[in-house]
Amino acid sequence: MVGRRLFAPVSAREGRAALTVALAAYVLFSLFDWITTAIALAAGASEGNPIAASVFAMFGNWGLLAFKVVVVAAIIAVLTLIPRRIMSPRIATWVAAIFAVVAAVTVIHNAQAYASIVSQPHPPTYHSTAPQARLI
Repeated sequence: MVGRRLFAPVSAREGRAALTVALAAYVLFSLFDWITTAIALAAGASEGNPIAASVFAMFGNWGLLAFKVVVVAAIIAVLTLIPRRIMSPRIATWVAAIFAVVAAVTVIHNAQAYASIVSQPHPPTYHSTAPQARLI
């Protein structure tokens, strides 16, 4: 029953609404990704994406946010502006939903990395360093 509805024809209005919701979820989880990454990096984690790591090393958290905005905007532009003879709105919606799920999983991983850093005891020294955790 669910399978029939999942792949059933939808109106253009419903299709646009679904794409909008999927893109909004992607933007929201991408914002949470930046926030959790910034918090974990401040606690001593390291960025797993080599491009984002170099942006962070050169420009800090605000540069990382600008990088994230550019990447998310480019993905949204591709999904909304690509000619419909190449990609249907349904496919664009599925792709946006997949991006949202990947961003959500990244947020969960970042939160777990931060929790692992904070929960580990540190030796009582004058120059205590936090243990390293790698973000995705």
